[in-house]
Amino acid sequence: MTAKQNPSPMSVKMETMLVIRIAGTKHRLTLEKARDLHAMLSKYLAGNAQTEEAEKVKLVQACVIKHFGLNRQTFMSRAQDQTYSWPRQIAMYLARELAPTLNLTEIGNEFCREHTTVSYGLKEVDARMSTNPKAKLEVEAIRAKLVNNGHTA
Repeated sequence: MTAKQNPSPMSVKMETMLVIRIAGTKHRLTLEKARDLHAMLSKYLAGNAQTEEAEKVKLVQACVIKHFGLNRQTFMSRAQDQTYSWPRQIAMYLARELAPTLNLTEIGNEFCREHTTVSYGLKEVDARMSTNPKAKLEVEAIRAKLVNNGHTA
């Protein structure tokens, strides 16, 4: 049996809004109104999930920045030097693992990059890890830091 999680303040607010909306109607809850409420709740929950996934990406970015001793400005810059591009590619790779519901465009948005850049970065990390044991150890070390801090999917 799993323990029930405490609802977030936002979910309590949303539930309250739904109850008020239902209670505020002078008519019975019709199928049409129920569908409207379902659509509203689904939209809210989907947005909330995306926000949580985006937060995971930010945690990955912070961990990679710290690991490589960079600052956020240079990490997010357009610099193509390996000093900056390799850490960004690793962060994109780990973001894809830890925030699997985000598509490449959404991950790219978190890095101010296009989805094609993310796709290229993922392939680069895969290729480098398969041919360079040091690169694989580096990615695994960062992943371990994230997992040990409880930032897993």
